[in-house]
Amino acid sequence: MLIASPLQRIRARISTLLSEFNQPIHFDWKSLSACLIGGILLYPLVSRLPALGWDWGVYFAQRRLDQYPPWSSYVLEPLISFPWRVGLSFLNGLLLMTVAVATSREDKSDSIMSKLIAAFLAIVSPPTLILLWQGNIDGLILLGLVAIPIGIPLALVKPHLSLWALFAKKILFAMGLVPIDSLSSYLGPMAD
Repeated sequence: MLIASPLQRIRARISTLLSEFNQPIHFDWKSLSACLIGGILLYPLVSRLPALGWDWGVYFAQRRLDQYPPWSSYVLEPLISFPWRVGLSFLNGLLLMTVAVATSREDKSDSIMSKLIAAFLAIVSPPTLILLWQGNIDGLILLGLVAIPIGIPLALVKPHLSLWALFAKKILFAMGLVPIDSLSSYLGPMAD
């Protein structure tokens, strides 16, 4: 049996990476629907959680979006239009459902039990619980990544999180460049 040299292993990994880089993307409307409907259905449960929602109450519900891209006000308007606690509960329900759907979608096994366990472990992980407590909008960014390609503007509300996912495929990278003009105008004052 021949043992592959390090150079052969590197070539094989680069070949795998390039083959994945050129694969076409398909819009997963079932995942998007499950996230939205599940987030709405989780609202009664999540509204009873003792989530503080500091970021939501101080920044987002008050429409203090100066540090975010220009289109973030349009993305957040449906949630901001509610009283802050209701908007936070919808945001947290959407976060829980999006984390569950994204995690189970990435589980490559065929076992439903394995997908459910993966989703449960992701939901009860400390980073998810901290996001619930803070009231941050990272669940919306994950929803944008689940809904690629139409979710790219949603994912780019926080470009420092989502650009790495958009670099994964050529077409996503090209589609992510479309709102860069808006990003450059929003990043301009930070250089001063």
